[in-house]
Amino acid sequence: MFNKYDELKEGELKDGIKTLAQKLNFPLTKVLRVDGSKSSEHSNAYYFGFGNNKRIVIFDTLIDTHSNDEIIGIICHELGHW
Repeated sequence: MFNKYDELKEGELKDGIKTLAQKLNFPLTKVLRVDGSKSSEHSNAYYFGFGNNKRIVIFDTLIDTHSNDEIIGIICHELGHW
């Protein structure tokens, strides 16, 4: 309602996240990018979903300020909550 969510573009970051999810048997269905920068400089990543339908969301501010390896490390932390 307040933010725009788009599928993360194909590339090294998305491939790395998919590989991580497969290694952990995390039921990933989508990797999304949210335009959090329109309201804040805050960076975040999280997952949501029910059952075998999980999505990972990454703020655009995180993508703009961190390397792919750093973002994958942050996703590791988030999947640790799962």
